[in-house]
Amino acid sequence: MSEQSGLKMKVEHAFVAVSFPGDTGYDFHLAEIAYQSLTESTLNDYDFVFAPYQKGHSPTVLFKYTASHRNAAFSFISGEIGEHNSEGKQSYLESVSNLISKLKTTELQKVIYSRTKRVETESLDVFHLYKSLVSKYIEACVFLINIPGIGCWCGATPEILITQEGKNYKTTALAGTQKLVGTVDDVVWDKKEIDEQRFIQTFIKENLETLKINFEVSDTRTVKAGAVCHIKTDFTLLNPHSIINVVNSLHPGPAISGYPKQKAIQTIAAFENYDRKYYTGFFGSLAKGKLQLYINLRSMEIFKNCCLLYLGGGITKDSSPVKEWEETELKSTTLGSLLSTGIVQN
Repeated sequence: MSEQSGLKMKVEHAFVAVSFPGDTGYDFHLAEIAYQSLTESTLNDYDFVFAPYQKGHSPTVLFKYTASHRNAAFSFISGEIGEHNSEGKQSYLESVSNLISKLKTTELQKVIYSRTKRVETESLDVFHLYKSLVSKYIEACVFLINIPGIGCWCGATPEILITQEGKNYKTTALAGTQKLVGTVDDVVWDKKEIDEQRFIQTFIKENLETLKINFEVSDTRTVKAGAVCHIKTDFTLLNPHSIINVVNSLHPGPAISGYPKQKAIQTIAAFENYDRKYYTGFFGSLAKGKLQLYINLRSMEIFKNCCLLYLGGGITKDSSPVKEWEETELKSTTLGSLLSTGIVQN
């Protein structure tokens, strides 16, 4: 992998910039792409995957690196945004109120409801935005993915789908969000958030047991993710026989759909007024022996004159519509705080 040169590359085709948790820099990869499903075969033939929330709604994109650079300087011009209406506060509150009423009368225990937030930008310097995200969110997976004809996605996600550790793999149950004041030891969670995280734990346990995979479970704890914190439990999968079966079983899980899963997915389709596309999908490195897949959260699409932030939260029968709105606004600060500082081209 070559080191950064003094010149800024102008990029007009597919690329991946990624910084995995703990890395203070990033890797920049130019790539050829293919539209294929992730299978045991393609897992070994490609370097990176970018998959949608639901199969068939948007194509799964596989990347084969053609050149790689460490901390490369780059520039590119993103495309125009098409027709899109972000949901306003009043509409959101009404939708969540109706969703809570449904939860009180059905078997559904949790549904992830999401919205978009449009932020106008002029002459955004995406390179400096990305570098700022890498510096600010060292504990997250920070990514910038450009696919001509599909779009440009950027984010800093805390949520693992599955990562490899030798012959074993790790996945996590992550839920609950609140602003971090003081240290993680000072955080107190309410029943709604504890139950929300427990749904995810149950889902992972049930699916791993169905696949007959041996696993170990960590203690449940509070973890920091930028300016916010979450409840987290780790699962270590002991030498699973098919990692693709695990991925297909766990995604889309209750952290991004709800519980029970299939009923939640149907409800999302009925209540959300837009196509999630790659939001709450997954992406990551397919490097042999170092598989690292993350959920596409705390993310946005970058367009020529604006950015579209994607924001979601777990709704249960005990939810408050106003508090859910406030939680999505809090989540928007991961990216929105940097956009508001006016990171623009010189």
